[in-house]
This record gives sequence, structure tokens and C-alpha cells, in this order.
Amino acid sequence: MKLFNHEDTKSTKYTKAIYISVFLLLPAIVFATNIEVIDADNNRYEADNITFEKDQCLIYNDITPTAIAYSDIASITFHAPVTDMPKSPWRLTTFNWDVLMGTIVTGTAEGLVFNSPLLGSINLRLDVIRRIETTAHNLAIEDATPKEDAIYLLNGDKDNGAILSIDNEKLVLKSSLYGKQMTYKLNAIGCITPLSAPPKIEGGLIGGDPATYSRDGIIVLCRDGSRLIGKTNQWEPNHIRLAALYDFTYRIPLDAVNFIYFINNRYLYLSEIIPQSVKEYVNPNDPPDVFLWHYRNDLSVVDDKPISLKGKRYYKGLGVHANSELTYPLNKNDEMFYATIGLDDTSGPKASVQFSVYLDDNKVYESKVFKWADPPEEVAIPVKGAKTIGRQSEQNDLLPPIVGSNLLKQNCHTIKLVVTDAGDGYILDRACWANARITRNQR
Repeated sequence: MKLFNHEDTKSTKYTKAIYISVFLLLPAIVFATNIEVIDADNNRYEADNITFEKDQCLIYNDITPTAIAYSDIASITFHAPVTDMPKSPWRLTTFNWDVLMGTIVTGTAEGLVFNSPLLGSINLRLDVIRRIETTAHNLAIEDATPKEDAIYLLNGDKDNGAILSIDNEKLVLKSSLYGKQMTYKLNAIGCITPLSAPPKIEGGLIGGDPATYSRDGIIVLCRDGSRLIGKTNQWEPNHIRLAALYDFTYRIPLDAVNFIYFINNRYLYLSEIIPQSVKEYVNPNDPPDVFLWHYRNDLSVVDDKPISLKGKRYYKGLGVHANSELTYPLNKNDEMFYATIGLDDTSGPKASVQFSVYLDDNKVYESKVFKWADPPEEVAIPVKGAKTIGRQSEQNDLLPPIVGSNLLKQNCHTIKLVVTDAGDGYILDRACWANARITRNQR
């Protein structure tokens, strides 16, 4: 097993156990290649396979696995060979913020049958569906709870009423707009928003901030673009079982999974929240509409593919273009900021950027100037007790060389992530804050 430590790990934190017949005694063995697990202290573990038990993950490529509690895992990445799956025609989003990719089979005023290439046939009540939208077109649809069922057509028209039936060819609507029954071809529809309100489920994940999710939930990102949220139900060989909060259990094949992270109030990926402020510009005094390459959550800034640094894909993070300033709120329990920084693989030989981090407008980190050939680097910054830039001081071994003077002892309220063009123009300056996240204490 390969273990990359950025600081000493306490021997009491993780336990190792030797199993005489490991393949017989451990349930739910997951065989894969190049699995990477990142823990709370940004240590990286690589292994050929992992296993899952009730509250811990066992990581190994020999007979002596390392056990890590779910609460100490920031992420699990499956670095399988990159083979993008065929694009599904429809994207279904629930009030739980699950995203399912697939095709519409049939439906009535009560529910819908949706077929996923990964998960098979799924029966969903209409009251858990936020929207269904085509993947072939990007329509600007307001995200508001409609007063009636609503359909948005690709030609720009809209109709309201009550959905009577739907199948893979047409939708029948009792139209309030036209006062009669209307039939629409499904290939003419861009988006469907049923008349729904978020279901009230005790202890559920429905419609909430990720910071308020239940502590035993997990989020699974799949190769087809699906995003599935639920509670850990059961681990099987080569499958994950998730109990969704609307009477359905997902059975997800592991070879279709890109990324897993746990809902435990300990990690907050910045791509999961809305920035407090955004400033993007070529020149500081430019009006906002001049800038064309706006930041993207969990994607490269210029396309719909994951962030990629020197051939390695990252499924969480911020794709940005210089010049960019993103400011996020902090709370009193936040302790560390982590990210992997560098130039996205879609940039080119002329690209150059520089990264900076500010806490309450105090600069606490400044990177070297990144050139096209430079490998990505790790950033680990305490959001309490950080050193502001000033006179030369001791180098923090978690970071590239840094200078500092004043110690920020008080709780900081904001963190600002800045990428500049390094003073030589913005051409192809496509940068990434991969896996950008805040680690919180659990007190």
C-alpha cells in the first residue's frame, strides 16, 4: 500500500488488523485498480481494492489492511480507465438533489417510470421530482416551485396545467393556458417541472444545505453523470446499496462509480455552496459582461468534463479562468482549507497563473507562478491561526514557501480564492482548485 503523508499520523488514529483468510472473513470486497482514499488530514492512500463494513473502510493491497472510519474519510476516488458513457437523453433531479440520467418510460399524474442505464427501472412519485430536462439543450429555467405542472418547449413556449400521462414519445397535459387537453411530442420538450413541494421526511436530506445532511449519508458520483444521495444500506461485492429517502434503494455497480464522499458535517466542498461574492475580469475595471469564462463547480471552466490536472481527473472542485476571485463564508467550527492547484489540461503552453488565498482580506498564501509544464501542488491552510504575509518566517511544511508575520487568532468569517494571470495576459489561463474543501471539527 502506498501512503502519502503530509504530516505525521498518530499511531492511535488508525488500526491495522491481520486476517488469516481475509477474502473469506471480510464482506463486500471491492476489486478495482488505483483506488485513492483521502483522509481528514489530507493523507492519501492508494490500493488495489477496498472493503466496507458498518462504520469503516478497509484499504489494502496486501494482507494487512488499514481501517479508516467513515467520519475520517474526505473522499474515495476510483481512477478507472477513462471511458465516457453514452449520453442519456434526460436528466431527472429530485428534491433530494439526486440526479438520474436515463429515459422516460411511462408515467401518470401519480408517478413516473424512469429507466437508468446504471440502475435499471426506477419508480418515482411525482412529488419527489424537482424537474426533468433534456440533456441535448441547455434551457434557462427558473428554479421555483410551480403552481401547476409546467412544461417548457424547445421553441421557447411554455404551458401549465395537470399532467395526465407521459411515455417515451409524448406528454398529455390538461392545459390551463388553452383550456383543453394538449398533447406534446417529447422531443419538443426541454424541461418538465411537476407541481410538487419537497416531501417532509423526518431526518431526511430533502432540499437542505449539505451541511445539514444526516451524518450517515453518502454521495456517489457515477460515470454517466448521475449523483445519488442516500443512507448506507448494505455493501455488496462490487456494488453499493443506498437507501434513498423516497422508498427506493439504489444498487450501484462499483465499476460505474467515479467518486464517493460522506455526509458527516466534517467536510464541506466549496463547489456545494454558493459563493458570497464573485469577481471575474480581464482588467479590474471591466464590466461583468465582458468576461466570458465563468467559474464552474466540479467541471473544467471551458467544457462539461471533469477537472483534469496532468491526466488525473478530479470530480470535486472549482474550474476557473484568470482573473478570478471567489469568496466563501466560514463558520466557527472550520479548521483547515485543502485543495490541489494547477493549470487545467485544457490550457496550453502560453498559460501562466498564480494562486492566492485570503482570510478576511488578509493574504495568507501565495503560490509560485504556475507554467504549463508544472505539476499540480497541494495546498493546506489553517483557517484559524493562519499567518498573514509580511516578513520572512519559518516555512510551514504543509505549504509551498510562504512568508508571514501576524497570526490570525480570531475566527475568520470569509475565505477568498484568487487566481491571477501572473502579469503576462490571460490567454488559456484555465486553472483549478481541485477537491477544494473545508474541514470542520465535530464539537
